Amino acid sequence: MITTELQHHARGCYSAYGEGKQQNRRAERLLGQAETISTVAGLDHGHDYPKEDYKTGWKKVTFNQFHDLMAGTAIYAAYQESRDSLGWACETAHTNRVEALESIARRVDTSAVKESAKFLFNPLPWPRKTLVEFYAARNPGNTPTPFTHLEAKDKKKIAVQWRPPESMTMGGEPKLSAWVDLPACGYRVLELVRGTAPDPQPYNQELFTVSDRGFGISSLKTVDGKEMLAGSIGLIVIADSSDTWSHGVAKFRQEIGRPQLISSGVVENGPVVRVTRQRAKWNSSEIVMDILHYRESDAVQLRFVIDWHEREQILKLEIPTAVASPRVFAKVPGAAIERKVNGEEEPYQDWVAVQGKIAGEDYTFGLINDSTYSYDCLDGLLRTILIRSAPFARHDPHLVPHNDNNAWQDQGRQERRFWLVSGKGPFTALELDRLAEEMQTPAEYVQDSNHEGTEPWERSFINVSPTSVWVTAIKRAEAGEGIVVRLQERAGRASQASVDVPAMEVSRKVSLRPWEIKTLLVEPRGALREVNLLER
Repeated sequence: MITTELQHHARGCYSAYGEGKQQNRRAERLLGQAETISTVAGLDHGHDYPKEDYKTGWKKVTFNQFHDLMAGTAIYAAYQESRDSLGWACETAHTNRVEALESIARRVDTSAVKESAKFLFNPLPWPRKTLVEFYAARNPGNTPTPFTHLEAKDKKKIAVQWRPPESMTMGGEPKLSAWVDLPACGYRVLELVRGTAPDPQPYNQELFTVSDRGFGISSLKTVDGKEMLAGSIGLIVIADSSDTWSHGVAKFRQEIGRPQLISSGVVENGPVVRVTRQRAKWNSSEIVMDILHYRESDAVQLRFVIDWHEREQILKLEIPTAVASPRVFAKVPGAAIERKVNGEEEPYQDWVAVQGKIAGEDYTFGLINDSTYSYDCLDGLLRTILIRSAPFARHDPHLVPHNDNNAWQDQGRQERRFWLVSGKGPFTALELDRLAEEMQTPAEYVQDSNHEGTEPWERSFINVSPTSVWVTAIKRAEAGEGIVVRLQERAGRASQASVDVPAMEVSRKVSLRPWEIKTLLVEPRGALREVNLLER
């Protein structure tokens, strides 16, 4: 019996065609979130669930997970069709998500709103503090006092930051950012008001230090002050003349240089976020890294915009951790697995973690990504691929033709995001599954105004606990009027999950074995039963 993963045929498949892997992640996440929102919109609001749309969307996504397409090893022409297919799934998810949100929002009584209401929705089935960002006019009507903050129904003030618009047009609308408390799989209405803004919370100045000698971060500390880095977080360029699959290659370690820092400085510093922007140059390519430090979060976000024009080269993010006796753990489908720290290229899903000793106690560094699937770890040195510029579908023993005009992967503008987290204890203490979900799932929103309705300003539809239980799906049942909630235990220990669906009068405990996946069919008037993956 197989008790571990089936690796490794061709390790280049974990990183080939990063754009395609990014499109896949986006489609997966948008469909899952849209299903959740459409499900709760139909609980007692009478919103029609677009079952056939989601069925078709998932068929398109799973078809594009065929091994050559998902591996990035298909021919160039195939990815034009793949892009169209995944785009259909994303557009379908977006359209149905917005319609579901609006169907809930218009039932809320916002008649007390003076000017502008924001209907904010948390698709995740646990309460949390989360980031919300949307475009808004800062001073509609050109009154003497612009909007200054968000306000809850109880008049509690929430700080906002007006961030630069994503437009080169003068006078473009700015983006509003705020950290807000939202209920589990539910909504909260906030009003955008004019007046005196609240005093912002202080930044944790000791959390990290931007390098003053080169590109990257020179210090990253835990909440209790332990230094997690043995050197600066930075970039490394590696030669890669392997074929698209990287047949016969176990490690990418032929270092050829590091991008040169061009500039570094703070470009935003407000009540919500401080942004330090660094620019670096490598041959014909430019790398821009924004380091985002949110006042309400101990995670550091790295946002890359890379204009890449190299061939047969790999750009990696390099993190030299300071832990002794390092162990590396990675999220894989259905589990978290420990792997050797031998520098070999390995696949991962939303996160990878390096756990080890500092002063004789366990500490863990975690790296969360939004679209990257390939890393290596040599002792305590963690690297993950940002860009791998391989040709499309070159298979050994064939070589790159002389004077060719074939397509090369990941050229031009590429975007990647990561979050750095650390803390005392083993990797399970960081609750990386939930953190990864939260970082990749900002609050949904609807721009609203004052209107009558029957619903309150805040409501939760579904709540699942404890934090060690991961929710992989919330959707309408394939047959009947019930809904499906699929759970997995993710800490490797037996536990009891609490599932609450107030609109269906359900509040139940469910036993889970370590790593067990359970599919629950929730039916009206308190009925809940376990079914298999086919919902039978």
